Amino acid sequence: MKRLQVMLKKETYAKVEALVAKCNEGFDEGHVRTQDVVEWIIQTSSADVQKIRARCMNVNKILKNTKIRTRAELKEFVKKIGLVEHLLDDSEAN
Repeated sequence: MKRLQVMLKKETYAKVEALVAKCNEGFDEGHVRTQDVVEWIIQTSSADVQKIRARCMNVNKILKNTKIRTRAELKEFVKKIGLVEHLLDDSEAN
C-alpha cells in the first residue's frame, strides 16, 4: 500500500463524508472508512483526460508558453488543447 495525502475543497470533503455516513448507516456487518470510499471512487471511475486538463488550465502559463501571433495559430492551439473551437468567430481577421 502507498500513502497519499490530498487536499479537498470543503464541499468535496463533505460529499465524501456524507457518502461514508450513508454507507455505514444500518451496516452492522462491517465498517466503511473514508479511505474505502475514496479508493472505490477512483477504481470505478473513468478519467476523462480532456476534462481534467480543461479544469486545471492556467491562463498565465498558457500565455507564457505560447507564441501565438495570428488567429490561425490561436485556432491550432485551441484544437491542440481541446478547448471549444466554436468560440472563435471565423468572421474576424488575423
